[in-house]
Amino acid sequence: TDAQPAQGLNYYTIVIVDKDGKRHNSPAMRLNTGLSSLSLQKIYAQSPTRLSLDVQDPERQHGIIRILNSVGMVITELPVTLEAGNNTLFLATPALAHGIYILQLNTGKQVVTGSFAW
Repeated sequence: TDAQPAQGLNYYTIVIVDKDGKRHNSPAMRLNTGLSSLSLQKIYAQSPTRLSLDVQDPERQHGIIRILNSVGMVITELPVTLEAGNNTLFLATPALAHGIYILQLNTGKQVVTGSFAW
């Protein structure tokens, strides 16, 4: 039992232990928990020129990521392709000064935002 499955696609393998102690793994199984909308989970500023983010999406689609500074000026726009389910994206950005930034992901159907500090 998975008490906290992620929304979207989850992959599971069952370990089967025979009475004699031999272990066998089942083939991987895929379970879709019914993600219904785009969701920005986490943003990590790894360096002044590199971000990673976790995004969950109910379908495969293209989008644009915009990074804005604290006064709303667009610093960069980056095209992305999202797969159905869980996505981890690694983004090269222009060098960012220390400060607070807004990340906006627009797929044309939905817009989600988050913030991060560098």
